[in-house]
Amino acid sequence: MPIWSAPWNCYYSNLIEGHDTHPADIERALKNDYSQDRRKRDLQLEAKAHIAVQQWIDSGGLKGGIAIRAGDCGNSPALLRLLPEDLLWVEDP
Repeated sequence: MPIWSAPWNCYYSNLIEGHDTHPADIERALKNDYSQDRRKRDLQLEAKAHIAVQQWIDSGGLKGGIAIRAGDCGNSPALLRLLPEDLLWVEDP
């Protein structure tokens, strides 16, 4: 995937999950320019992690396939290692 499309793909994928990180903020995160607002910064870090994992997959990181166990979401362990602590918790409204 061309690097220019990564922020847009990330934006729409995260938006589906209720994480609205503007593409400009994703671009800033890719340059290590993070917001001072903790919540916004966490979403920037999530977007950056999402793009890193997608690049890993695109470069052959899943050669030979992947075994998925109950409770395992495929590439999520790689993503989880890159996420900020606040995004590792699920809240049930």
